Amino acid sequence: MNLTNEMVRENEVETKKIILKNEYFCFSSQKKNNYIANCKIENNNNNNIRMNDLLNFNLLKLMYQLNSDIFETIDFTIINENEANVYLLIKPLLKNLGIWQRFVSLKFTRSVLSDDTVIFVGVPDHEYGKLKHTCKNAIFAPLNKIIFYCDVSRTNMNALNLTTYFCLEENFVFPMMLEKLVGTIFKRVYKNIKKGIESL
Repeated sequence: MNLTNEMVRENEVETKKIILKNEYFCFSSQKKNNYIANCKIENNNNNNIRMNDLLNFNLLKLMYQLNSDIFETIDFTIINENEANVYLLIKPLLKNLGIWQRFVSLKFTRSVLSDDTVIFVGVPDHEYGKLKHTCKNAIFAPLNKIIFYCDVSRTNMNALNLTTYFCLEENFVFPMMLEKLVGTIFKRVYKNIKKGIESL
């Protein structure tokens, strides 16, 4: 399976359910436990910043660091330009709804598709999680895979399209009432990264 074509095809499916949308952000679902978040980022204020220079793990690291109001602990270890380990302890944002605090531990790989496009694929790394995790009140998030597709516009080199595809474990029951809440959290994450990059 061609991963890029599969993602693009899912993103273009007309029957996908739009959960949250504004002028720069869209959060949607195309099938059970599979979600897509799109965000467009532009930096027209500083010609010294090339969006292509952000197509590395520092982009993801910046994303997490700019959202310390969501993540209680951030451990981002870059192994080399194409591999990284990430441990994130998410703050108990939904505790009042009886939702357990969660953490994620991921092994990321980076694939360069062109000078303007890269993909970061993260899969659970439970062994790394056991090494880093110390919070007794949090459990593994039911994340099966997360993919960041980063594409610099060919018509505007100051514009970056950031698309996140993530799928939850197949057997996990995700209440529909929580979809908009999760979409709101993603919106906040992207709002912060958008604001951060556009202020560079």
